[in-house]
Amino acid sequence: MKKIIVILLFLLLLNLALAQESGFEAIQAKIMRIIGNIIRFIFSVLMISASVLLIFLGVKYILAKEKVEELHQSLYYLILGLVLLIISLFVPNLIKNLIENLIQ
Repeated sequence: MKKIIVILLFLLLLNLALAQESGFEAIQAKIMRIIGNIIRFIFSVLMISASVLLIFLGVKYILAKEKVEELHQSLYYLILGLVLLIISLFVPNLIKNLIENLIQ
């Protein structure tokens, strides 16, 4: 009988501790935070690799004597990729902030 009372008191205290935020909302917030961290990590890796590639292509361009057209095309695609990468990060954040400001 004492075990049942202790278990019921424990469940009651646990329920009071979680009363501020429902379980589904807490899980949803944690999942969104994890997804946001993953997206930021992927963005950082892509930006670092694009920067290293840009430096590499710049040095190769300086030292090149022939076949400069290939380097021009590579640099063009790299710069286009960097622009699209930056836009893909900032445009959704801009739209999210505009919608949040309109709702408030």
